[in-house]
Amino acid sequence: MDEAQRLILANQYRILALLEPDCAADHELNAEAIENNYAPEIATLTGANRGGRLTAEQCDEVMRTLGMFTHIDVSMRKLSSAERGELESFHRKRFQGYDGNNEGEHLGYVRHLIEGRRQYVWILETTPDLNSRMPTVDLYRDMYARYRHHPIGVPLSCAEIKAICAPD
Repeated sequence: MDEAQRLILANQYRILALLEPDCAADHELNAEAIENNYAPEIATLTGANRGGRLTAEQCDEVMRTLGMFTHIDVSMRKLSSAERGELESFHRKRFQGYDGNNEGEHLGYVRHLIEGRRQYVWILETTPDLNSRMPTVDLYRDMYARYRHHPIGVPLSCAEIKAICAPD
C-alpha cells in the first residue's frame, strides 16, 4: 500500500471515529497504525492475512444462523409471559453479532444483509452495531447443531429454546 492509499484509509478510519463514537478509540488506533505503516496491523485491518472473503458455504452458514435466530425470536413472541421470563437469563437467545476483530468477514456480510439489503432488520433492535466484540462463529455453530432438526414454521417451545441456547 503506497502513502496515498494509507492516507485515504487512515482518513476513512477517522471519519468512522466521528460516526461511531462508541468505537472511536479503536478507529483512531487503526488510523495511527495505517499512517505509521505498521504492516501486521494493516494486514489484519484489510483482511490480507485472512483470505478476505467468505466462501459460499460460509455465507450460507451466516444465513442459516440468522434464520435460526429469526425462528427463536418469532417463537419467543408466541410464548406466555411466564415462559419468556424463564428465558431472561439465556443471553444466547438473541443474535449478538460477529466479532469485528476476529470475524470481520462474517461481520461485513451480516452488515451487508441487514443494513444494505434490509433483511433481518429486526436484529438491529437488540444488536445495533452487529459487533459482538467476542468470537461467536463457533457458538452459533454449536447452537445450530442443536437447532437444525426443528421444522421451520413450527414455533419452538420454551424447553426447545432453552435446549438450543443453553451453554455447553
